[in-house]
Amino acid sequence: MTATTPTEWSSPRGSHASITTRSIIRADWVAHQVERDYALQDVNSCELLLSSPRNDRYILRTPKQRFLVRIYGASPRPASEIGYELELMA
Repeated sequence: MTATTPTEWSSPRGSHASITTRSIIRADWVAHQVERDYALQDVNSCELLLSSPRNDRYILRTPKQRFLVRIYGASPRPASEIGYELELMA
């Protein structure tokens, strides 16, 4: 097998296909994004609870509350399926 550079590599899905199958986001980055995007202050910790093929779950703690953060992968899923999961967690 001959090694190729990334510019020479081609995918059966086309040029926009990812070369990764799965990656896990760092917990400190998740905490930063949640603080910024949801105006959450005083995050004490953020830890990866569970990683699965469909999503990753993080527990984020503040002095007064805990939050479950779920990050879905790039595979498309129907909104009804995600809505059902959110109803179960509420």
